[in-house]
Amino acid sequence: MDYQKSSEEGKRVTIETVHGGDRIAAHLFVIPGGFVFADIGWNEPLGSGHPFHIVECELTNFGYIDKENRRLDIYVEEIEIPGRGDREKCWGRIQEFMKSMNN
Repeated sequence: MDYQKSSEEGKRVTIETVHGGDRIAAHLFVIPGGFVFADIGWNEPLGSGHPFHIVECELTNFGYIDKENRRLDIYVEEIEIPGRGDREKCWGRIQEFMKSMNN
């Protein structure tokens, strides 16, 4: 499954975290070593202080596997979600976020 393409197409991509609970991605981007996603509301002035999440994992025949050998459950639904914001702007903000993580 191409989760980035599903996200580009505006489909709802939900990541079931290994700690329990679901996170709905406003946008998801595949990066070297895994993927990064933005929370719904990433672009709102009063939004969360931590709207971007880097997930270190490897894509295998069984799906994404994290560094502790746990499979990440990711679901795609044909449901459009409001509050996604502009994808290009989101990618730019994520790149800034990742750059700040490396400093």
